[in-house]
Order: sequence, then structure tokens, then C-alpha cells
Amino acid sequence: MTNRLWPADAVGGAPAYSGRALRQTQAPFAFGATAGRPLGAHSGVRPGTSTTTVTASTTAWSCAPHAGLLDVQTAAEAGPYTYAIDATVSGALTASNASNPRTDLVYVQVTDAAEDGAAPGQAPVVTVGYIAGTASATAPTPATPVRSIPLAKINVPKTGGGNPTVTWIAPYAVAAGGFLPVWDQTERDALAKSEPLAIWRLDKHWAELWNGSGWEVIGRHAARNTRRVVTTGQNSPGGLILEQLTVPASPQAQRVNWNIDGLISPSAAGRAGVGVTSTAGTITQPSAVRMYTQVGQQYYGYSRRGWVDVPANSSPTITFTSEADVGSDWQVTIETETLAAGQF
Repeated sequence: MTNRLWPADAVGGAPAYSGRALRQTQAPFAFGATAGRPLGAHSGVRPGTSTTTVTASTTAWSCAPHAGLLDVQTAAEAGPYTYAIDATVSGALTASNASNPRTDLVYVQVTDAAEDGAAPGQAPVVTVGYIAGTASATAPTPATPVRSIPLAKINVPKTGGGNPTVTWIAPYAVAAGGFLPVWDQTERDALAKSEPLAIWRLDKHWAELWNGSGWEVIGRHAARNTRRVVTTGQNSPGGLILEQLTVPASPQAQRVNWNIDGLISPSAAGRAGVGVTSTAGTITQPSAVRMYTQVGQQYYGYSRRGWVDVPANSSPTITFTSEADVGSDWQVTIETETLAAGQF
């Protein structure tokens, strides 16, 4: 049968539902359809699953209850399995090596003879498994078995090196249209890209959106949007770094708008202001960096605005520096906002 409708009452015994049919009809609710797997999904555990779901001692490992989604069969039309582990699963941990550390793997796997031909005659089952890695100086992580997703790495030191530690590495599954948590840029870049596609970078703690040609960060966060209130000591010299930020690189061009407002008090007649430099890109700003005062020891209003156009794949450091030919006092607010190509 090539067309499926669910749920519907049977008439004359049709429709009749197989496991595959039911998986196909739940696919619309899951994130991860691609041209190659239009009935597929992005495999992973539910967001919110504890990062301590897998634990280990020197002799045993265990996996606590959790749930997830598995699109792991070869056939593109197989559809995604939902699964649940409702009781703690545990097993023996291979003894440590006397000379080298080792990385072990805990994973979750589907076996369904109707789809994969594995274990003929066995009822379909989901299992939590464990693989001991190879002890060596580099301690490589074992390959994830077929029809599986990784849950955690167990880092086993050489004998006498202390207790094993666990690194949670499970991918995440979300509903269609949701923000997909990813561990890093490598996982992000491996995603099939089509609009709309939104992710949450667990390594950066920010959201990114695929706009059809590149990734752009969305929302306000410290790495790309800053607000700093700066108050210097009385009669400070020029050349003080008032603010400095490094803009994360993007595959697209970016523009960093900056806005300086506040008060400056020169100690005597003279000039004072705030200079802006960038290690990459083009700065656009008013020509007059410093204001001139004939009477010192009074506060004068100061305001400057400008921007830095940053080339694609560049990560410049932008520095805001006090400039003066007499000792001065700065009380200014420096704000920056980074925009992706298409936003300016």
C-alpha cells in the first residue's frame, strides 16, 4: 500500500496497519525529513533527558529510564521508531588496562526482523548496549553499531588512574518545526539544510537559523551583542581599553553597529574622546573622534555611532580606547549589535 491514512476505522477490513504503516503516519510530527528520507526523522533522545542518564563505576555501567526516536533502518520508507527504556539497564564494565586509557560506548539499538532481517524469528526489541573500546594512548571511541545511536562515552583511565568518567553524547530528537539541540558546529554542519531550520548550539548557548545560504545567530547574547558601562578614574590618560570584543566568525558577511553615549570630563582645556579599531573589516564612523573643550574639570556630553563591516569567515577583535591630549574622566556606555547579511 502506498497511501496511508491514520487513524481511521476499518471498513471491510481496510485499512489494516502494520508497524511500518504506523511509523510512517507518525513521521509528520518529527523533525528531520529530507529529500532522501521524506518519511524519516532525526534520531535522538528527548530534550530534557538527564546528562547523567548513563553512569559508571570501576566494575559496572548503568543506563537510567529515558525515551527517544530512532530512524535507523536502511529502507527510507521504514519510518522512525519511538522507544522507551522504563527501568535501569546495567552491565559489567570491562576491567581497565594496566598501561593505557580506553573509551567505551553505551548505545541504544533497534532490532526488527521485518525491516532489517536481523535475528529472524525474534520479536522486535530495543536494547541498551555496551562496547569496550581499544586501550591505547589515543583511546578512540568505538564505532556506533548499526541501527543505533550513541548515548554516552565512558572514559576509563589506565589501572590506578582513578575512576571512570562519563561524557553524554546522545543526539536529540524534536518535533517538526522545533529548535534542534546540537552539540557543536560539526553536528550542525552535518544536518540536511532546508528552510525553515532552527537549532540550539549547546556549545555556544545560542540559537542559529539557516536562511537558505548560511547560518545566522538569532537573539541577543553576550558573544555578539554587548552593553558595557565604563567609568574611569579621575584624570585618566588616553590609551585605556574601555571595551574589547571578538566577534565569532560567520560564513556570511556581518555588520557590527556600535553606539557610544555618555560624559567626558577633561582636566583642562583640550581634546578627549573614544577611538574604535578593528583587526579586520571596514570601519565607518564620524571623522571627529575627540571633542574640544576650553574649560576643564566639567562633564560634557559625548556621543558617537558607527559600524564595522566584517567579511565572511572573519573573526575580528574590536577595541574601544580612550583618546585624549589631557588627563580626563570617562563615564560612557558602549553598546554593540551584530547583524548577519540580509539584516543590514
